[in-house]
Amino acid sequence: MKKISSKERLRIKLLNLYNLESYKKKGNPKYHLGMPQKLSLFNSQYRDNVLRNIEKMRMKYSSGQSCYIDFYKVDTLMPDGTIHFLHQLAKLSTLNIKGRTSQSPIVKSMLSKLGVHGRMGLPSFEFKHKVVDRWYYLMGESADFGEEFVEIQDALHEVLNDADEEFIVSTAISEAVSNVVHHGYDKSTHYKKWLLFVGISDKRCDIIISDLGRTIPKTAPKSLGEKIKDSLQIKWSEKSDADRIELATTWRKSSTNDSHRGKGFDNIIQVKDVRSDTYIHVLSRNGAWSSEQGKKSYAEPVNGTIVYWSIPIENSLSSQNS
Repeated sequence: MKKISSKERLRIKLLNLYNLESYKKKGNPKYHLGMPQKLSLFNSQYRDNVLRNIEKMRMKYSSGQSCYIDFYKVDTLMPDGTIHFLHQLAKLSTLNIKGRTSQSPIVKSMLSKLGVHGRMGLPSFEFKHKVVDRWYYLMGESADFGEEFVEIQDALHEVLNDADEEFIVSTAISEAVSNVVHHGYDKSTHYKKWLLFVGISDKRCDIIISDLGRTIPKTAPKSLGEKIKDSLQIKWSEKSDADRIELATTWRKSSTNDSHRGKGFDNIIQVKDVRSDTYIHVLSRNGAWSSEQGKKSYAEPVNGTIVYWSIPIENSLSSQNS
């Protein structure tokens, strides 16, 4: 690892203090958004904090005001929470933000690599570490990935040694993105971007497809009984968001009753059919479904959908590089 000099540590500390004091002088202490220790949406302990801060960011964006985002206590960037935050930040493209970075050199380097430091007006920070080096992300509106996808393909090829596995994973990514492009957003919605993330560590390969669209509970299939109730306009208790997400993983049709609409999830689940040790997680609105832990409901909703594969790496990068 690259050791940080005492001079560099002092410079970052002084810049953090300067940004914080400058923001306080402007009289906006209410929107000092303190991020939790871990940026995670699966963990209820941290999820509510992250999502409430994102909601405050949207409020400031709507009113044309700025906000201060404080990462000082953050010591871990979990892929799901980090990518959802990054996606929301991209959507709020004109939001003026200042901020204080993390004490962790890995987190600081990650935030810099993901462009968050640039948005906050902080200098770029580089810390050589394999975790930082092996995070990739790509954003777009069409199903054509372009040349920027080559780096991600090469990274997947390195850790997925079996050609069939590599093909299934690549197909699942392509279908999931295509599903977002064609069905993830309402036609009237201006913002229609997807975000693809790949993170590789010694033990696993994490892949995430994120969108900020209609959410699965809104597009999941309905049973015949529920459709009859809807047509009669009778108020009956509805399935939870977690129930609808689970249902979407098992049906080939969505609420539109079009057979092709379920294909994206078909390919998503197929990854586990080929690699049974793969964990699949889906987050959308107030619900979540996991191939290992089943359904879970949350109080704070996710504005969009996160599809997350976690594939164990049989031959770790550490052993490959030794």
